[in-house]
Amino acid sequence: MYPKKELPFFILFTAGLCSFTALLALLTHQYPEPMGYIAKTVRVYLLHFTALLALLTHQYPEPMGYIAKTVRVYLLHFTTLLALLTHQYPEPMGYIAKTVSNPSAPHYLQY
Repeated sequence: MYPKKELPFFILFTAGLCSFTALLALLTHQYPEPMGYIAKTVRVYLLHFTALLALLTHQYPEPMGYIAKTVRVYLLHFTTLLALLTHQYPEPMGYIAKTVSNPSAPHYLQY
């Protein structure tokens, strides 16, 4: 018997990322309005998270340094992608964004 060789982390990471992307695509196709609402909510939380990273990087430049800057750049790219999707598909995402920001929206759509 040969010893089993484990797959490299990069291959596992890529497979997980592709599977997650396919799942998001399927869910967005099947449920465009709830997924638009989720994307808007995730975008808001990511913006808050990037602001926190910016604050931590400013307060503690040595320990945070490279890692915080790298994570912040990737999160900014992700929020830019969500903004682009909102611009490209105004019906499912733009309607939900307007509904969420409207104070007269139902209580389950408000933060």
